[in-house]
Amino acid sequence: MWCDGTHSALLFTISIFLLTDLSLISTLIGNQSERPSICLLIPVTSRKEAWRAIEDTLLYQLPLATLGPSIKNNHQHSFRVFVGYDWGDPFFDNSTTLAALSAHMRAALPYVTFQPLSIRNPSHQPIPVLNQLSRSAYNAGCDFMYHIDDDTEFVTPDWATKFEDALLSFTPPLWGVVGPTCHQGNTAVLTHDFVHRTHLDLFRTHYPPQLTTWWFDDWITQIYGPANTRKLADVIVRDHPERTQLRYEINWASADQLPALILEGRQHTRDAMLSAFIAEHW
Repeated sequence: MWCDGTHSALLFTISIFLLTDLSLISTLIGNQSERPSICLLIPVTSRKEAWRAIEDTLLYQLPLATLGPSIKNNHQHSFRVFVGYDWGDPFFDNSTTLAALSAHMRAALPYVTFQPLSIRNPSHQPIPVLNQLSRSAYNAGCDFMYHIDDDTEFVTPDWATKFEDALLSFTPPLWGVVGPTCHQGNTAVLTHDFVHRTHLDLFRTHYPPQLTTWWFDDWITQIYGPANTRKLADVIVRDHPERTQLRYEINWASADQLPALILEGRQHTRDAMLSAFIAEHW
């Protein structure tokens, strides 16, 4: 849902109705009888690569290889890995590859659910894949979504608890975005982000569909405001840009839309947070 200031009054009324609905209140506080579920969202592509086996891939060598040690002592959460790729990808959209990945996950990470998703994506851009991964995770009942890349290496253990605690410290609780410190890439923004499922209740998509390649991290870093946005200094990930190449065409036109999308996102979160406050105290 994208709106500007002219829609504030209508959004105000609608949000009060939604936030007093028991189903959304239940979403906000979570299901206390089950362990909160964390879904990792990892877009992949074999474009411009010559991989012959899963062991050749960045996915296998970096996030999947380092995920286990980073969560081995976590008994408070359940974990799922959603891997998305273009429909027709010659390597990933292949029964042999998927069987090998599934077998590896069962052997190496038996306590992590693996969900590969073939996504029709004619543009071959990453954001349509990420948005579909996030929506699929939401529909599967995931409580938290964590977007990382296929060249992301987990460095810090117990990141899940630290991220959840940070989101719970916000006002309202769970409304906002947190992420790790990554010294590679653009260090001014959250290049990896961790959100509660209420992010999709607010925006319907994880990122604006207009931002198909770059600038989505600028958007999510700025829409919640400083009080509800946090990069955790004690959670570290390491990206490996030296092992990747640009695997898609940059949509430069998206840059022109970014300022307006940020303003709309900020207004939307302000209206929704005000409505939540009134619903709680009225």
